[in-house]
Amino acid sequence: MAQSSAEPLSDNTNIYYLDPTRRNYIFIYPQYLNSKRTCKQGRKTCKNFSVDNPTAQEIRDICLEFGFEARLEPKKRYPQDPDCDPNHIGRVRVKLKNEDGSFCKAEYDTKMKILNLCGQSIPKLKSRTQKPSGGGGGAAAASANQNQDQASSANTKEKGKKKGNRKR
Repeated sequence: MAQSSAEPLSDNTNIYYLDPTRRNYIFIYPQYLNSKRTCKQGRKTCKNFSVDNPTAQEIRDICLEFGFEARLEPKKRYPQDPDCDPNHIGRVRVKLKNEDGSFCKAEYDTKMKILNLCGQSIPKLKSRTQKPSGGGGGAAAASANQNQDQASSANTKEKGKKKGNRKR
């Protein structure tokens, strides 16, 4: 029996697939911009435009800042990442085209251009540029760790075969 239009949709119905304008939107997962991932693991941008551990909220903020209509979908997960970190859950739905088929922003007419824009702009966000104020002197601890790393690398021996140890 066919469902009439007057009946309410069930909870299992995905409204996105019922939307005739669904082709006007693109989806951006944080994994597309994560510099710690390989292309095989889902990164879609080059390393120059990638960011360490971006969040869906940061991507949405950048899209809104540049005038795109963007919506955060916090419960969505990247399909190729079953054991996803809770900080990387979510995706951003960005409107790329208007109802008449014209682009919302003429200079950003592809998904890759928007991804590159996000990758360039996320490091400039206030949340990324502010230094965390932790008690304990972060600069002194960082320099101590650097000195310790240099000392440990100076004490290691070179590995490999020596010329005199070869059998002839």
